[in-house]
Amino acid sequence: MPTPAQNQQGVIDYFMKVIQDQDFSLMGRMLGSGYTFNGHPNTPADNQAWIQSLHKKFGAFTVTIVAIFATGNNVGLHWRANVPAMNGQPAAYLNGLHMITCDPVTGQAIANVQVGDMGLHPGTEPIPDIGG
Repeated sequence: MPTPAQNQQGVIDYFMKVIQDQDFSLMGRMLGSGYTFNGHPNTPADNQAWIQSLHKKFGAFTVTIVAIFATGNNVGLHWRANVPAMNGQPAAYLNGLHMITCDPVTGQAIANVQVGDMGLHPGTEPIPDIGG
């Protein structure tokens, strides 16, 4: 049975290695069968197409984990895609806020609910220091 810390690390790995680096070979072990996004079935192929569309639209962006916490099988995540200036457009960023539920046996993500803004924001607003 995975610990909350292991679930949290799995989410970090997914966003850094799959979303940022496009290492799609990892998706099969990170997403559980029956995975849903906002309550709708979502396959690894669906995820790959979405990630590729982000990279096509926004170039070689980098991912920053702004805040993350885990309790039980749930992982809360605030992440940012830092979009470089390109094609005459200034640098910008996307924010994502998610609640991800992991399988209690395998640790694979089985549900992802996006609860916040995924819109494009101009500039490179610094990430606030959340303390620690």
